[in-house]
Amino acid sequence: MNKLIITFFAILVFSIILVPRSAVSKEVLIDKIVAVVNEDIKTMSDLKTFKKVIESRKPKMNPEEYKDVMSSDKKLLNLMVNETLLLQYAKEQSLVPTKDELDDFIKKRMSELGMNQEELKKQLADSGQTIEIFKDELRMEQVKARIFENSLKKKISVSEDDYKAFFKKEFHQDMEILEYNIQHIVLKSEDLANTVYKKIKNGADFKEMAKQYSEDKATGVNGGEIGFVQAEGLVPELKKAVKNMSPGDVKGPIKIIKGSAKIKQQEFQIIKLSELRNIPNPEYEKNKENIERALIENQFKRQLSLFIDDLKEDAYVKTYI
Repeated sequence: MNKLIITFFAILVFSIILVPRSAVSKEVLIDKIVAVVNEDIKTMSDLKTFKKVIESRKPKMNPEEYKDVMSSDKKLLNLMVNETLLLQYAKEQSLVPTKDELDDFIKKRMSELGMNQEELKKQLADSGQTIEIFKDELRMEQVKARIFENSLKKKISVSEDDYKAFFKKEFHQDMEILEYNIQHIVLKSEDLANTVYKKIKNGADFKEMAKQYSEDKATGVNGGEIGFVQAEGLVPELKKAVKNMSPGDVKGPIKIIKGSAKIKQQEFQIIKLSELRNIPNPEYEKNKENIERALIENQFKRQLSLFIDDLKEDAYVKTYI
């Protein structure tokens, strides 16, 4: 059916929405057309049904996305038009699941959940759905999945930079954690700390100075070796100091205040940064699969949006809201 015929048909249908008084005792509203999508005519009843479908999707949707779509009939209609175009394309390409395929899928899911048909209907009814709406939703999910496999999958790729950017944005952390291999010498006297620091700067061996002078006996016997630590595990004064150091640098004396508000103690530390290394962030490793899934989903949504835009260019779409 070409565009002129569709337009004519839409006008004709509009002209008979209200039945004339001469035909019946009073005007009766049959339904209101809200959109024409190629050969499909969409009414207000269709839009109300579609609204229930979107309500059923709420648990799976981003809250902001759901709020935006449901904010007006116009936005809801736009989404319905998009999905109508996808279904039309899927029918042309034989990508729409058959009734038997949907029934088999539902049976399999019920079996996995230990649920029978009546229990499923009751669960759907409790959430304001019907089995028909449920099947329509499954059909659309399968259509999108098949379009993804057939047309969009090859356009989706996730780079290391994508992972880094997503993890930084969502978790406010880096994918790798920087660790510092530190040696220190702990002294109570500022004068002695200055003397020891000068000796090291004049060529004295740091480890020997730690063994001879450090009041931290646990590390002093090992040449002041602390080992690899993360900046977050250091006291603020040392954390600030190491962030501006390179391997081989010695810094000090660094004044550190310890104790409670009533009883305060001070000490002076001389530190040497021996080595830097990056280790994988455990939080990233734990969430890597979820991050990958989210990245692919985000790219799929972008590609699907572009795909729908292409469909619209070759389609006749007219909305009345």
